[in-house]
Amino acid sequence: MDDKLSAALDIAGRGFRVFPLRERDKLPAISRFPTRATQDATQIREWWVDPAGLVQPNNIGIATGNGLLVLDIDQKPGKRGADSLDMLLMAYGELPATVEALTPSGGRHLYFRTPRDVANSQGDRGGIAAGIDVRCHHGYVVAPGSVTAAGSYEWAIGRSPKDLPIADAPDWLLSLCEAPRERKETDDTPLVDLDTDDAIRRAERWLAESAPIAIEGEGGDVTTYRVAARLKDFGISPPLAFEMLANQWNDRCRPPWQPDELMRKVDNAYAYGTSPPGVRTPQADFGPADYEPPPPAPKPYFTAEAFTGEPPERRWIVEDWIPAGTVTSIYGDGGLGKTLLAQQLIYASSTGRQWLGMDAAPRKCLAVFCEDDRDELHRRHAAIVGGLGYEFADGLANALIWPRVGEDNLLVTFDAAGKPTRTPFLRQLAKAVLDERVELLVLDTVADMFGGNESLRAQVNYFVKTVCGGLIKAAAQRGVELTVIILAHPSLAGMATGTGSSGSTAWNNAVRSRLYLTRPEDGRGDERILSRKKANYAAAGDDTAIRLRWDGGVLRPRDEGDNDWPAPHELAAVASVFGEAWEAGAPLSPHPQTRATGRFAPRVLHQRLGMDATEAARLVDDWLGKGILKYEECDKRSKLKGLRVVKSVDEIFAIVGVAEVAEVAPETSAELPQTEGNTS
Repeated sequence: MDDKLSAALDIAGRGFRVFPLRERDKLPAISRFPTRATQDATQIREWWVDPAGLVQPNNIGIATGNGLLVLDIDQKPGKRGADSLDMLLMAYGELPATVEALTPSGGRHLYFRTPRDVANSQGDRGGIAAGIDVRCHHGYVVAPGSVTAAGSYEWAIGRSPKDLPIADAPDWLLSLCEAPRERKETDDTPLVDLDTDDAIRRAERWLAESAPIAIEGEGGDVTTYRVAARLKDFGISPPLAFEMLANQWNDRCRPPWQPDELMRKVDNAYAYGTSPPGVRTPQADFGPADYEPPPPAPKPYFTAEAFTGEPPERRWIVEDWIPAGTVTSIYGDGGLGKTLLAQQLIYASSTGRQWLGMDAAPRKCLAVFCEDDRDELHRRHAAIVGGLGYEFADGLANALIWPRVGEDNLLVTFDAAGKPTRTPFLRQLAKAVLDERVELLVLDTVADMFGGNESLRAQVNYFVKTVCGGLIKAAAQRGVELTVIILAHPSLAGMATGTGSSGSTAWNNAVRSRLYLTRPEDGRGDERILSRKKANYAAAGDDTAIRLRWDGGVLRPRDEGDNDWPAPHELAAVASVFGEAWEAGAPLSPHPQTRATGRFAPRVLHQRLGMDATEAARLVDDWLGKGILKYEECDKRSKLKGLRVVKSVDEIFAIVGVAEVAEVAPETSAELPQTEGNTS
C-alpha cells in the first residue's frame, strides 16, 4: 500500500477527518473539503486510488473545526511565531502537552480539543499574535506523511497521536480567538451553469481591470472576501475561483496570501455570501431563453491556408537597425554615451528627424532613465537641442522623460525557487505606457530593472519576453504598436571578445536586434563605433557599423572625408604650448581647479591658439590616453606636477594618424622646445 494512503488511513483511524491535497502541494484536491473530509476508509481509498487501481501520491489534509483547533507556529524567514508564542506563555501561562507536528520550514502545529469552534485567523491580521495562525472552523492543516518542495511534514518525536492524547485548549487561548461568523440561511443553488466561457471571460476582465488588491493593515481580509464573492456572483465555481485568484490576482496583493489562506477566503465567500452563484450574469437577469451568449473565442492557431494576399510590410523605427513592435537592446560600457544615444533617438523619433544620419519613424516616446537625474537630463537635452537644431515646434512634446535615479526601479524579482513577482513599478510603468499610448519605450538600464540572475536563461527570457513583450502585447490590444529598447552594460568577457554580450545567451537570443556601442582601439578619444551584433530582419545582416564622433555634447556620424584635428602645423603649436609651460616651471594641468593659477590646459589652449574649450579638453584626454602627454612632477622642491610632452613631432603625427610631416610649417616646428623624448 502507498505510504500516503497508509498515513491517511492511520490518521483517520485516530479520529481525524482527512481529505486529499494536490501532489507535493498544500492545496486541496477536492472542493468543499470542510464538509467532505471524512474518517471513512472506503471514501479515503476512493480518493487515493484511481479507477485503474493505481494509488495516487496526493498529500493529506486534516480538516479542523468540529472540536479540533490547531495552532500554526510559523518560523519561515521574516516570521516570528516562536517569539510570539513565548510572549503569550509569559503573559498567560503554559500550554498543556499535546499532539504536535513539525513543518518543513521549522514551524510547529499544536493540536487541541475545543468545546466550541473559533474563527480561523492569520498572524496579527485579525489573529492572536504575529507568526501564529489559528486553524479551526472550516480550516485545515497539512498532515504528517505529506511532502512538498520544501520537505516533509512529520510528527514530533514523542508527540504523535500514538504517544499522547490531544489536550484541551486552555481558556486563555480560546479567549483570544474570535467566534466564527454564522452562515446566513440562503439558497445557494446556482442560478446558471457555472464556469461557462462567457462567465470566465467576464471574471478575468474584472480581475485584470477593476478588482481591488488586498493590502495588509488596510482591510485586506475584507477585500479578499469581496473579490472572491464577486467571482461567485459571476458564476464561477469555488475551485476555479481559487485558481483564478491564485494565478491572476494574488501576486499583486501586499503581501500575497498563502495558498491555504486564500482557499479559506474563497470557501468563506461561497459559504457565507447572501447571493447564490451567478447572480451577476445576463442569464440570471433575462433567463436562458432570452440570453444569447457571445460566440466562442477564436482558436489561437490556424492553417497555413489563411496566408492569402500580400504580407504586411515590415515596419521600422530605424530601418535595418531597430524593428518596430519588438525588443531591441543597446549595449555599451559606462561613460561611452549609450544613454545620450538613446535620448537622441527619442528626440529624433518624436520629431520624425534623423538619428545618426538615418531616418527615424515618428513615434510617441517615453524614456525611463534610472541613472540620471532631472538636471543631468536637462544638460544633455540642451546639448542635443543646441547641437542638432531642434525646436519645440518640431514635436518634442511627444518625447516623454521619466528620471528615476535613487528609486526602486525593479520591474520583476525572483525568489529562491525562481518564481517571478511583478513589482508595483511595473504596473505603474504599464499604466503610463497604455494611458499615454507610447509607441517607443526606452528602459535605461537593465541592471536597475531586472531583479534576477542574468546568467539564468529562464529568468532572462521572462524579463525580455514576458515583461517587455507583455508591454508590447498589452499596447497591441489597445491598437498601439509598441517598440521597447533596453540599455545594458556588457560583461568583461563580452568587452574582451568584442561581442558586447553579458550573462546568458538569452539576452542575445530573446531580442530581435542588438546594438553595441564601443570605442575604437585605433581611434581618438572622441570617437565611437555603433555596431549591429544581431539583426534578424536586416537585409545586410550582422556586424554592420557606424563610426561616430562626440561633438559638442552629441554623437554624430563621422564622414569619410573628416580630417583629424588639429592640422599638422597646429599639432606642433599645441605641443609647443605644453613645452614652453614645462620649461618655464609652470606646467599646464588637466585639473579644473588650476584655473585660478592660469595652468588649466584647455583654457590656456583656448587663449593661446583660439581652440574651442571643449575640443581642447578632448585633445588633452586623448593625448594622455595615447601617451603623448604625461602628468608628472616638474619641480622636486615645490612638488609641482603638470603635463609634459614626451613624444617628438614625428611621433605625434604617427600616433594621431597624420602621415605627411612635410606639411608642418618649418618655423612652427623649430619653435618646439627640446624635452626628453623630443628630438625635433
